Amino acid sequence: SEGVEMHFAVNHLGHFYLTKLLTPTLCRSAPSRVVVVASEMHRIAPLSGCSGRIDFDRDIPMPRSRYWPLLAYIQSKLCNLLFVQELQRRLQDRNVLCLAVHPGMTSTSLTRHSWAMKAAYSLFWPFTKSVEQAAATVVYSALHSAITSDTLY
Repeated sequence: SEGVEMHFAVNHLGHFYLTKLLTPTLCRSAPSRVVVVASEMHRIAPLSGCSGRIDFDRDIPMPRSRYWPLLAYIQSKLCNLLFVQELQRRLQDRNVLCLAVHPGMTSTSLTRHSWAMKAAYSLFWPFTKSVEQAAATVVYSALHSAITSDTLY
């Protein structure tokens, strides 16, 4: 009803807005962290018709004529990465660590509405993580002291 594509709203705008509201508290309680759930799917952006860059005049909101749910998901996750990079740049001097974490391919019902995605996903199913395993990756990133701004995972 707001005219915003659902993947973009849930996967990106929700993270963005919550972080905006919490930023003063994060800075006051530093050292602190922002952990955004990312996806390796952003890597296939160029293969899916997305340049790997977001053209906010052309891509957001995604025109109905170009709408494809997978592309919308990919773009929302690419926005997450761009957001985390910029947030880290802005908050690095305030002792707030900003991370984007890919929890791994996870066994969820995300593909339930697309037979093509179900078929593709079935090939990778043996290699997926449980929801608990994926959550552990995110929690580790949020809490483990070994992860610093100089650490690349």
